[in-house]
Amino acid sequence: MSSLGKTLAVATVISMVAAPSVAGSSASRKAYEGARGQYFALKDKKERQQYRHNWLKVIAAFADLTGQYPEAPEAPSAIYTAAELWSDLWRVSRRESDLDQALAGYERVVHLYPNSNLADDALWQRSQLFLYHVKDRGAAARAVREILSSYANGDMSSQAAALAKELSDVPVAKEEVEEEETTGKMVGRRDDRGPIPEVTSIKHWSNPDYTRVAVYLTGPALARSGNVPEGAGKPARVYVDIEKARLSKKVATATVVQDELLQGVRSGQYKAATVRVVLDLEATVKHRVMTMENPYRVVIDAFATDAAAKITPNSGKPLGPDAAETPVVKTTVSKTANDAAAGAIDTELGGRHVVIDPGHGGRDGGACGPGKSSEKDITLAIGREVAGLLKKEGVAVSLTRTADKAIALEERTAFANRANADIFVSIHANSHRSAMVQGIETYYLNVTDDRYSLRLAAVENQTNEEQVSDLQLILADLATKVNTDESVALARRVQRSLMKGAKAKNPRTRDLGVKASLFYVLLGARMPSILVEIGFLSHKHEGKLLTQSAYQKTTAKAIADGVLAHLKAPAETPVN
Repeated sequence: MSSLGKTLAVATVISMVAAPSVAGSSASRKAYEGARGQYFALKDKKERQQYRHNWLKVIAAFADLTGQYPEAPEAPSAIYTAAELWSDLWRVSRRESDLDQALAGYERVVHLYPNSNLADDALWQRSQLFLYHVKDRGAAARAVREILSSYANGDMSSQAAALAKELSDVPVAKEEVEEEETTGKMVGRRDDRGPIPEVTSIKHWSNPDYTRVAVYLTGPALARSGNVPEGAGKPARVYVDIEKARLSKKVATATVVQDELLQGVRSGQYKAATVRVVLDLEATVKHRVMTMENPYRVVIDAFATDAAAKITPNSGKPLGPDAAETPVVKTTVSKTANDAAAGAIDTELGGRHVVIDPGHGGRDGGACGPGKSSEKDITLAIGREVAGLLKKEGVAVSLTRTADKAIALEERTAFANRANADIFVSIHANSHRSAMVQGIETYYLNVTDDRYSLRLAAVENQTNEEQVSDLQLILADLATKVNTDESVALARRVQRSLMKGAKAKNPRTRDLGVKASLFYVLLGARMPSILVEIGFLSHKHEGKLLTQSAYQKTTAKAIADGVLAHLKAPAETPVN
């Protein structure tokens, strides 16, 4: 295609989405219109095209739109147009890197938006660049073969068929045949008595050294993972097949991630009763798959193989307003002259940030207590009280929930990581089949062979002991224990403080100690993190105390005191 033809093709693409669907946000439409205006301003004046910065400015406008609004209907066109601009810039600059950018841009359209009507156009443009400019007939043949295999009914199929005949002498490369390797065992359970579960949504959370993807379903399901190596111009991939499941039409088939580990996440109805979720990789990863319930979901964790090297110190900055989907309470204190004179606020705590996680919430009530009391209400009341006490000391505080709302376990740790928190504390109340058991215990994340701890983790993880045992493999295989020593120190300080406060009100309560276990809510936390079990709601006396406001305040003060002691302690101070 001539340069003029390419320009006209891009203009056609731009006009196709000049009036996007109502589903597109007004913000994305405005951003697209702005980029579109810059595009035509560049194309209308040849003198502008002589300066590289003018090209880069327009390309950046389209790239910014894709980064801010990856799900917008304008996003595929924005990536496609940016690729065309790189291609046209290459014709002016003759820089090989510009041509590489064009090829990569078209590839992104295909892999991130495979159902877009521009996907086959992008493949066609790749074939043309490979054939006439890169002089790679093999790559050109692979591009047109993909058009014919994946987009046979598209508007580029006739041109692709004609070119395929010209390239029929090019043999099918070995890497064009995807060699799937099923690496994971089957996890989860299936309920054959109920309807086939439907995948209703897919979410992801990015962190420097791991990315978490959660696939939400309407019922329990079985899942198995595998790998596809890099080849045929495609990135390496991890796939998860969810058996006996259907994909809702409301689920986006491709989601842009663009973090250090993943390019994006794709989903489709792989077989009549199998949904396949594909993670397009940016880097080499190890992965684990778990199924969880309440709500039903398949959780995929992709870890960097050099996770420990990627971890950066916490900044201590408050959580940004758009950093999480979960409700946030950010509490900071400005120091007045009177406060300073009285020494009311400890200046050494300025800039420190703590995330408090009140356990359970919404439909997940947790353990039941005397009367109609529930764990979710008790932990929320105590969590709010802890936040208030820390606030008075000048600590920035975020709560994972501020109301009776369900928040998935995977969201809570990701929330703390995005907040760059210095400490993460998850608050829970315990229960036991024996009404005689009482006491307080504090947990940190680590492998364990203690059956009681594993059973408790299974309850809190809303899964079974077998899947909790699978977490042992993650901790043994990956660098996820970088904060274990500090977490142990934090746990000991909080446990000691809790026992001191509780003994004054309940002399018979037992010190059940500091223990290791495999709580999923702590997995992947990039800061010292603990889970506290503040007592047993199943115990007649202790359960009644936990429902009382005065005792809740005593417990909250004990937790806050333990956290403050840890924040003030020198880094090398041993804790006995």
